[in-house]
Amino acid sequence: MHFSFAKAQNGNCYIVAKTGSNSNAGNIAHPWLTINFGIGKLKAGDTLLVREGIYKETVLLSVSGSSDKNIVLKNFPEEVPEINGWINNALSNSGGIQSKNYSPEAYISNYVIEGFYITGFRYGGININWCGTCDPAKGDLKGINIIVKNCIIDDCGQNGISVFFSENVVIENNIVSRTGWDTLSGSWSSGINLYAAHGNCTINGNVSFHNVDVSKYNTDGNGFIVDLSYDHCTASFTNNIAFANGGAGIVVTKSNNAKIINNTCYFNGQGNDAGDFTFAYPEAFVNTQLINNLASDGKHGALKQYQGNLFTNLSSTVFNNNLYPGNYGGIAPLFEDVSPANFKLQASCSLIDAGHSTTLQNDIGFDYKSIKAISKSKRFSWYTHEPDIAYIKSKGGLIHCFQPVSRTNNTVDIGAYEFTNTLTSNEMLPSKNEIQIFPNPSSSQFTIYSTSEIKNKEVVIYNSVGQAMMTLTLNSAENNTFEASSLSAGLYFVKIENQILSIVIRE
Repeated sequence: MHFSFAKAQNGNCYIVAKTGSNSNAGNIAHPWLTINFGIGKLKAGDTLLVREGIYKETVLLSVSGSSDKNIVLKNFPEEVPEINGWINNALSNSGGIQSKNYSPEAYISNYVIEGFYITGFRYGGININWCGTCDPAKGDLKGINIIVKNCIIDDCGQNGISVFFSENVVIENNIVSRTGWDTLSGSWSSGINLYAAHGNCTINGNVSFHNVDVSKYNTDGNGFIVDLSYDHCTASFTNNIAFANGGAGIVVTKSNNAKIINNTCYFNGQGNDAGDFTFAYPEAFVNTQLINNLASDGKHGALKQYQGNLFTNLSSTVFNNNLYPGNYGGIAPLFEDVSPANFKLQASCSLIDAGHSTTLQNDIGFDYKSIKAISKSKRFSWYTHEPDIAYIKSKGGLIHCFQPVSRTNNTVDIGAYEFTNTLTSNEMLPSKNEIQIFPNPSSSQFTIYSTSEIKNKEVVIYNSVGQAMMTLTLNSAENNTFEASSLSAGLYFVKIENQILSIVIRE
């Protein structure tokens, strides 16, 4: 395979570690100590890799990437850094990772946040581009191109992941749990909150559970919500799981054009009267699609509407092949085993091959062992699970806990999972958005493989001190083999778009 070499145009790659010092150079051998120090050094195109450990800081984002060069803040490959706000069993009075929200405020664009475990913050795990003076109805916009993926947000006082007044948002393959219980935050909380959004936004392959609203209004506590986006946004909720939330599984409020496809909702509405899928105000039903969704055992039913008889005017709304098999107490034989939060379909389930054709290529592919059952909770009796951080670390991070199964055959199942009883060769390969390098370590050649289209993508190889050694152009859609003889023995980082992988070259 031929590669073209050029001077690296991408930014630098820096390292933060608990063994570091902020007087260091910020490379693998001499890392920085704190995330905030590293964030302050970044410019468009740069990447900051954070090594495993507990970081007791609120991470404040104030510098944006550019239209062609994101800033990337992510975990070091195969590690799970923890951003921890707990102070003597009390929440920190901030968000875990947030755009700077005090004067002068900062709003960020072209930013990727990936691979963190965040806990113990009053104002949510990730809180991006809040603007108290902005008006959703007027279409005020503060940021563009925000990506949040492979993060675990657990036990925070308010929303888990919130992105406000932003265009083209992607929130993918995260676990969000046990948020909204803090009365001092004012709550109004949901697990994943897309507010006053613009453009095309994707909420795909997330798991959201045990979120609650303890405000005096008690209207939220949802697994997912798109709120006050009017006609500015097309929000796609696909392949998500929402279970045992205080509010709804998925809520659409004053937001047109929502696409709600192949989601699984179970046992929601534990804290208020929301249904598994809830729609509020007439805007929620303009050009809405509700396709191949599964809602089971919600305490107040599958579909709810507020502020109008929305279900009587469906001229611009598409309903196809959704299933609502029973309310509270009427468990249907659908899932393999809900006790360990395993929402895969049973082999005998009638939902297999019962779906409507869609453009979705894959299912959620979630490894349910990433969540564990707990015997009791200090807050609510229906808190029955929590993320299994030790298991996720043993897998090398949350990125390895999502291995989607293809939906590209002629028949599609209902819900977030596509049934399979065997592992095909395709399913043992990387997931759709995952790229792998093998063999690793390598002494002569290595191959870059992906199940997604990577032809013509640019690859930058950095040495262990963060220097860009070469730029490659991939000439194959899937497999690219490279002669490693030009690289000296050592550790290297391979950056392909927003992914960072490591490879060891041996003599």
